[in-house]
Parts: sequence; C-alpha cells; structure tokens
Amino acid sequence: MNYVYGRQCSVSLYKDDTYTALPYSQETIRTKRKLYPLEETVGHKRRIVELAYGFSIEGCIITRVSRNTIIPLLSLLEHPLKPITLIIDRAVETILYKNIILLSFELRASIDEALYIKFDITSISESSTEEENSATLIIPWEKESTWFFRKDSFRHEGKTIPGIYAFTFTAEFQNTITYTLQIHTALRKDSVIQKSDFIENISFNALYPLEIQFNKLQPLTDINETDTAGEILVIRKYRVQGIISFKVMDREVSWGVTL
Repeated sequence: MNYVYGRQCSVSLYKDDTYTALPYSQETIRTKRKLYPLEETVGHKRRIVELAYGFSIEGCIITRVSRNTIIPLLSLLEHPLKPITLIIDRAVETILYKNIILLSFELRASIDEALYIKFDITSISESSTEEENSATLIIPWEKESTWFFRKDSFRHEGKTIPGIYAFTFTAEFQNTITYTLQIHTALRKDSVIQKSDFIENISFNALYPLEIQFNKLQPLTDINETDTAGEILVIRKYRVQGIISFKVMDREVSWGVTL
C-alpha cells in the first residue's frame, strides 16, 4: 500500500450536502485499472494480453476524532452503502472521489493515546474521479483538541472495568453486516472480561461527550487462565449481537444513532 503523509495534505468528507474537514492522518485512496485477460488461441503461444475496461477506487482514510468531526464520521454507520464523496488534496493534486461506499469502519485507541477512526472504501458503478482546483474546494481543518482514550472509560453495570489498555470496534459491510469489539486487557480474575463467557452490556464513556453502549457480546476467543504472578495482557474479541448505540451530547449538541 502507498501511504501519504504530509502537513500540507488535507481530506474532506462530503455527505448529505455537507462538507467536513478531517484532521489529516493517513490515506491510501487510489484508482486501480480493471483488466480483462485475453485467452490464448488454441495451438499458439503468446504473451498474455490484458484489456483495460474501467477502474476501481480502493483504499482507506485514518483520522483522529474531534468535536466537530465525530458526528459526521459516526453518521457513516447509519447508511454505509449510501454513496459519499472524498476530496483529497495531496499538495501536488486535488482529486474528488465521487459516489464511493464503505467496506468497513473502525474506531480504535490505546490507553492515553488518540482515538482514531479508520474507514475502508470501494467503488460502485456510479463512482468516478475528478481533478479540481484545490483553492475552490478544500476546507481547511480548524485546529481543535482531538480526543484521547483514558483509563476507566469502560463500564459494566455502572462499575469501571479495570485494566483495559486498548480496544477496537469494527463494523464490516460486505456480504453481511457484522460488528465486533476487541479488547486488550490485563488478565484479572475479578474482571467481567474474564468472569463472563457472555456479556449482556458494557459501555464506553469517554471524558468527552461520547457514550457507546454495546449489548449482547458473544465471545469469539476463549477465556484465559494463568498461574503467573506478574501482569499478563490478553486479547478478548466479541461479536456484538445486540443493539449498539452512539450518543454525542454537550451543551450545544445532542445526537445519537442506533445500529
């Protein structure tokens, strides 16, 4: 994959007639030619010939989470197959990737590090690209504080779940829609992560105005055990089979979506 870094680069999301400038992190959006190989004639050998008959758009965007971007980004989960447009300014070129859809969506973070959202996209028959003048299209991201994952953010039945060092929530939209939650945690016998083979509900309550409720978590990994005295980190992965709700609330905004 080709990664593009640079302070002069910028990414904007166009959805529901609204432009949203995203904090620039990484992007790998590229066009890829579709090739059709011509079969060899019986009795003759020749070099393989391929005919170009179109192109596809593939790649991902990775961005940090902030107050002004959290709602437009989370709203992608409501209708993942609804076409969106990305405007990417790479300093030397500005390209619109029109009518693309989501393949997957990921919210992840490690303790005391930034919250990141990553979404993979693909093209459909109506997709297209267009080069534009960056001066007329790009909306610069107004610098603001981006959000971090702090300890004690996960709760079960109102009590803090201790020892969670990282998490990844993933939504995949390919043949079927699936939601998974992966948790990196210290091996503790007193934690619901280790005591329960099925978790009815856990919540993520950040210091910021973001709350996520995960319901009916079915484990995809086994419960770990050890007789070692030192701390051991383990990974527990769950399929989220129940409702997932996102809420963003502060003095000026009240918004939510339920999956």
